[in-house]
Amino acid sequence: MKIHFEIDPESYVDPLPKHIGVTEIITIIGNLIDNAFESVIFQDKRNVSFSITNLGNEIIIEVTDSGNGLSKEQFDTLFAVGFSSKGENRGYGLYNVKRIVDALNGNIDVINGKEGGAIFTVFLPKGVK
Repeated sequence: MKIHFEIDPESYVDPLPKHIGVTEIITIIGNLIDNAFESVIFQDKRNVSFSITNLGNEIIIEVTDSGNGLSKEQFDTLFAVGFSSKGENRGYGLYNVKRIVDALNGNIDVINGKEGGAIFTVFLPKGVK
């Protein structure tokens, strides 16, 4: 795919708390990276970066891409089941990410980068509320 994929060398996470399953983390990370790859595949600049940190009381996951970023309309419907800008029979990945993050009492921030592209940041509390 000729995508420059960078994993932050400072990334680190302790063993997951009991209330966060490996499958849930894989679903979150996998869907965010997959979407980032799809957003850059037809760009001249094809960069995707990933980091995961274990700061304070949260696990923080961030995926950044060099795609076109998101429109206002996309921000409004980004996590809706079945929403996709990539065609029919799609639109379940970000819905699943949001569903899992909500179930874990976490948050997702999505912004457009200063130089284009999108930045998805997931905050998962290590403790159970």
